[in-house]
Amino acid sequence: MVIPSASVAHQRHAIQLISRVLSVRAGASPFTLILDSLTQRATPILREVIRRATGRGVKVIMVSFESKAPPASISRQEKSRMRWVNAWAEKPENLFSVIETALKEEKAQTQSQSTPASPSVPSTPEVLVVIDNIHDLLTYTSIPLPQLFTLVAVQHAASLIGIYHTDLIDASPSASPYAPAPLSLLNFTATTILTLHSYAHIFAAARARSQSLPEPVYSLPYDGAEGILEDLSANSPEGTVLDAEFRRKSGRSERYTYFLRPAEDSDYTQTSPIAPPTLRKEFVVLLDQVPSYAAITNPSSAAAANNEDEMETSFNLGLTEKQREKRENVVLPYFDAQKGEGAGEGGRILYDMGEEDDFDEEEDEI
Repeated sequence: MVIPSASVAHQRHAIQLISRVLSVRAGASPFTLILDSLTQRATPILREVIRRATGRGVKVIMVSFESKAPPASISRQEKSRMRWVNAWAEKPENLFSVIETALKEEKAQTQSQSTPASPSVPSTPEVLVVIDNIHDLLTYTSIPLPQLFTLVAVQHAASLIGIYHTDLIDASPSASPYAPAPLSLLNFTATTILTLHSYAHIFAAARARSQSLPEPVYSLPYDGAEGILEDLSANSPEGTVLDAEFRRKSGRSERYTYFLRPAEDSDYTQTSPIAPPTLRKEFVVLLDQVPSYAAITNPSSAAAANNEDEMETSFNLGLTEKQREKRENVVLPYFDAQKGEGAGEGGRILYDMGEEDDFDEEEDEI
């Protein structure tokens, strides 16, 4: 199927937006909010962000409320460019100063290493601050979100990524009855919002819609329900679906839906044994570009992409190889009439009967 040039440019623009956010490019998104749940955790996308950021030489400050040490999936080269901050090891009132000190030290260290002799280190220090549970940071510490955003994005020109678990019930008492909920404040402040879904759930819902059936319900059926319920198809190994909203300074927003498959070794290039691998080629695609999903949502386009020459009919008009050979050996009845064997000889129709012809001599005499 030939894709129009306008559609190709649109797809390229959408892929470029998500690639800049995942690779933590300077100015791409000062504050990225990731909304996950039990049906699809943020672990795959967080792992991908750390791998891409460290591969570009970005220093990562991990403020963790859920783990005391980096997971085993993070390589030694990546750990060398990370700084792990155990949030619960510090007093809540001291966590802000700990983050501020870590930012100052990482900035100073990066500036001291940015010399002409080391071209791999960027001249402009790039630092990423990741908070694996921003709900706990806003609830159990005295750090206001505007103050944290000003510290990271304004004072130190760093990027901030916060993960919010949407299946958690906000039971903390608010200081003011008129204060917005933490999630509402995060949605208002974030420059990029990524909502994660399991690919198995999205695929099952699309298949139900194509058959005019009710869409399946996963996890808890309504907001505010108490309890934990995780179905077997959660955290699909095929990949993660990202509903992305990119907000520009003008206030205009762009929305796209992406598919992020698990990374493979061939997707990265190991340039040095002591440095983390760098991304070789972008492998995030739009959800409509996934073949299995496109076959459900747009079967006519998927069939045309597989075979451009076939017509959309309920029967097969194609020929087998044996049928093509027989067609080439057929001698047309008027073939000998084209030889021109003299006056009055043209226009003859010569036909040699074959085994398939049903000829009755008695009927021919009549």
